[in-house]
Amino acid sequence: MKKTIALILSLMLIISMIAACAAETGPPTTGDEPSNISADADADDQGETHQGDESGETVDTEIERADHLTIALNSGGLTAATVESAYINFFESYTALTGTVIEPLFMPGGADYRAWLTTQHAAGTTPDIFAIMLSQVWEDYATGLVVDLTDFLQEENPYNPGMPWIDTFDQSLLEQTVDPISGKFVSVMRELVAVRIIYNRDIFTSAGVTETPTTWAEFLQVCQQIQEAGYTPFAFAVQAGSGHSNWFLTSLFGQLDAPLRATMDIDGDGFVSKNELARATVEGLIDFSEDPFRTGFELFRDFSQYWNSDFNAIDMETAQQLWLMGQASMLALHSADLLAVYQMEGRDFEFGSFSFPMVTPETTPLADSGLVTMLGGAANESWAISVNAAESDAQLNSAVDLLRYLTSHYFVDMVVNELMMMPVINDVQLREELQGFIKQDFEDIRRANYTGPATLSEFSHYIIMALQLYLPGTISFEEFTESLNREWTEGMLRDMEAAGWNEENNFGIEMP
Repeated sequence: MKKTIALILSLMLIISMIAACAAETGPPTTGDEPSNISADADADDQGETHQGDESGETVDTEIERADHLTIALNSGGLTAATVESAYINFFESYTALTGTVIEPLFMPGGADYRAWLTTQHAAGTTPDIFAIMLSQVWEDYATGLVVDLTDFLQEENPYNPGMPWIDTFDQSLLEQTVDPISGKFVSVMRELVAVRIIYNRDIFTSAGVTETPTTWAEFLQVCQQIQEAGYTPFAFAVQAGSGHSNWFLTSLFGQLDAPLRATMDIDGDGFVSKNELARATVEGLIDFSEDPFRTGFELFRDFSQYWNSDFNAIDMETAQQLWLMGQASMLALHSADLLAVYQMEGRDFEFGSFSFPMVTPETTPLADSGLVTMLGGAANESWAISVNAAESDAQLNSAVDLLRYLTSHYFVDMVVNELMMMPVINDVQLREELQGFIKQDFEDIRRANYTGPATLSEFSHYIIMALQLYLPGTISFEEFTESLNREWTEGMLRDMEAAGWNEENNFGIEMP
């Protein structure tokens, strides 16, 4: 399934397939109308695309530079060849601009990448810069493995001049990257998570489905209709490292937990921080056997009857392959994987997209917000600088400079246009294929994170293992939630002790 075609041929293929395969347009409830990643702006305010000026005029000639940098990133998946080729070309351009040679280390993604990185940490051979998940970089900072970037972010990015580096990022995303323990910025964003449900139009037509669903009840009805027509409705993976379960549970809980969030959000900023989750745990407010979690899990399990039967045995990449080969009607797709859809050789069907369906009072009286908690729309992976790079001023200067270049229009315009990745900085014009992945007026971002690794990494892995037993009925709901409550409480108390949070210091919560 992996493409080994050269970058230029891949791009020609993308262009040739746009007309036939662009995401469905239509009313806002399909999730395909343009909006902005920011909740407060319109798509027209995103600005013009900025192409990098490689004349060298923006290079800071005052800093001492290193001759060589190493950078590690995960490029595994169906588009590895294209991603690697694009990065190599970009690093060569940076070398021509600055004189610093960049040695990229391309690694497979998922648990294998983290295991490799942990080995490098232990051996003291960590690359100067490396891509890493947010929850993992916070762990690495706590053990003294990465550099604090807070002060650097207050300085101007010479490649995006005129403002502090920190102000070039989407601020709602930037807030999510703060280390919840130290309050520091220990990495900068590499990738934005944006997820949509994509569907095979041919299967929809064959099953007699004429409109994309907008509510949870309509969504399950469509799934049933497709199943009765002889097709697998949804390609799904319940495996460690798979985001499918976390994405759906986050949206379900986010549409049902308004009363609970009101009791937890004591600083009144509209979000429930990890500190506030810790306080809520001590006060007994979080119980996975009670609502909103009970209803959320019940809806999720009801949905599971429409998945591929081997959902416990496959990973996200295999689920994508099922959909790409026409063996399943729908798939939850990360925008960074959209390129794989366009590169798929032999795909003979058109596809469309829609947002996560809204849970309404028709399904449960807990649903009363009138908004959908969107799948994704959050910071995901970031760039960090190893403490190894801080052993000399020249090495650290160059590492920071490369990160500034990686988060400037020189680079971000390239990943948007060539790799179909969502931008993490402001004023980037999205290509047409990405328009359906940006936030819609009827969507809300995640306001409390119960299942993601950014809150409790070990719990995030545990819930996947527990779901593998609960969904097929191997264990009861009571056994399932009892184990979740135990793991959650133990993990939160452990992190509270490490952070020094307690009732006396208001769990580290700063009140307005």
